[in-house]
Amino acid sequence: KIANLTVPTPEASMDQTLALKTGVLAGLSALQYLNLDGSELTLVPEDLFNELKNLLEVRLSNNSLSDIPEKLFANNPLLREIRLEGNNLSLE
Repeated sequence: KIANLTVPTPEASMDQTLALKTGVLAGLSALQYLNLDGSELTLVPEDLFNELKNLLEVRLSNNSLSDIPEKLFANNPLLREIRLEGNNLSLE
């Protein structure tokens, strides 16, 4: 199942950090595919995807992410593809 989703524009704080608010995806538990490519994100809350139990694929490519929270996808048992290319991530 593919849902058309318009995510509100990320909010910028005084330091110009762009992040999605916790709960912005609430009520979308049937969502299977989420594309946030090129959304200029620098942060994602650890619980952003908690309610998306049916999520199969998430795309976060071409943002400005330098860190992915350790438990970001902990509640997504069906997740099979995560796209992160084009970010400022490093393996530690």
